[in-house]
Amino acid sequence: MLFRLRRASQFWRARPDFARILQTPPMTGSDDGAVVFSQLQHKDVLAYLVAAKSFAHWTGYGRFVLLDDGTLTAEDRALLRAHLPRLQFRTMSEVHYGDLPVGGTWERLITICDLAERDFVIQLDADTVTCAPLDEVKACVARGHSFTLRAGHTAEMLPVKQLAELANTIHRGDHVQLVAEGVLDALDPAIATRYGCGCSGFAGFAPDPQRRAALDRFSAAMEKLLGPRWREWGTEQVSSNFLVARDPNGILLPYLRYRNFGGEALTAAAVFVHFFGTFRYDEGTYRRLARALAARLNAPQTAFSPRLAAE
Repeated sequence: MLFRLRRASQFWRARPDFARILQTPPMTGSDDGAVVFSQLQHKDVLAYLVAAKSFAHWTGYGRFVLLDDGTLTAEDRALLRAHLPRLQFRTMSEVHYGDLPVGGTWERLITICDLAERDFVIQLDADTVTCAPLDEVKACVARGHSFTLRAGHTAEMLPVKQLAELANTIHRGDHVQLVAEGVLDALDPAIATRYGCGCSGFAGFAPDPQRRAALDRFSAAMEKLLGPRWREWGTEQVSSNFLVARDPNGILLPYLRYRNFGGEALTAAAVFVHFFGTFRYDEGTYRRLARALAARLNAPQTAFSPRLAAE
């Protein structure tokens, strides 16, 4: 209860910093090399504009697609289109689950499989900020290589046998993601041979018309191994990691440059930051980056970096 009250208080105190994004000009990126996709709810509209406009500014990408979770209002949609003129919307009614789990952001991954049949798709969470050019991401898009944010600085792409052994040795808890990673070695090698512990908050998927079929096979196999637990929240991230690793050229992005924020001070090396969960508003870093972005977009000569935002 106290945690929820604290988070609500932090959210409302941060709102004026994020609202500055509303005074910045529309983004009209000209690079169509990738579709930038997100699932969005009403309460995250301002944060999403910070994420999307910072990403568009530093990458040049301009094709945005949003999956409306059902809470976006007509005013939300009009506001989003004003800032991202080439934005397209999808609705939950367009998500075809088949035998896949429902909820827990599975709708997002299913839609990615649909969009990425012919286009490179980048999944961008609303709680992210791009701080500088994303050279590795642009290279992946140009070469058709999938990628994902590294869950931690020690994460690597590993054979499933080695990954499962590592997961079972560490015994990090009973969360379904950890349990699922511990049984990956039981999968038929025709389904999966490698896996990387990534974060689905930021991931890129090279075009592949067979991705949905591969996801269906993987999910069915994992449900046989885990039973009802495969329907718990957290399995979408396991599946996202599986799909990135399924690409023989898929990579985990370098951690010093592409960060999950854990409350620590950022260095100038960070070009992309994911402000997830518990630590989101710690040290005021997220708020400072939102303010710095608005200043950057309104005055292009202003340098925008974690170092500047901390000053």
